[in-house]
Amino acid sequence: MYIIFFLMFFLVFEIRILCSHRPFYAENSRILHCLGNHGTPKLWRYHPEPLNRFEKASLILGFSFFAGFLLLTEAYGVWFLLNHSTNYGSVTVFGYIGVTLATLGVLIALFYVLRKFYCSKCINFSCPFNTVPKSILDEYLKRNPVIKRSMEEKGYEL
Repeated sequence: MYIIFFLMFFLVFEIRILCSHRPFYAENSRILHCLGNHGTPKLWRYHPEPLNRFEKASLILGFSFFAGFLLLTEAYGVWFLLNHSTNYGSVTVFGYIGVTLATLGVLIALFYVLRKFYCSKCINFSCPFNTVPKSILDEYLKRNPVIKRSMEEKGYEL
């Protein structure tokens, strides 16, 4: 189930939610050429407007499920082993706790790297994870009237 979710979310829904709002998606090509999903097929039409509330909520929910499923599954394993430790031994219990903490560390590192090196350079300015400074955003919008117009229609002010 998790693998199916992973593939469907990152190869279908995430492309619709995020990528279809980026200028890369407007290229005359059937293949996407962007920082995050380079080489994937374009399945949706281009959406120059900012993300709406449903798209933002779907994105946050999808990423939350991506990380939360792993952590909740491993937390259940820790709980199970703690309640049945006489059957498995303390080495197994502490080993599994270590694996769970390592998973948490990897997820924190993953989201840190995404925000630091991808979200800080992304041109999908309406994404809830975007960290591009406003000065750069304003300069970008001055040079891209289609996106500027769609952002201003949704209430953005330079």
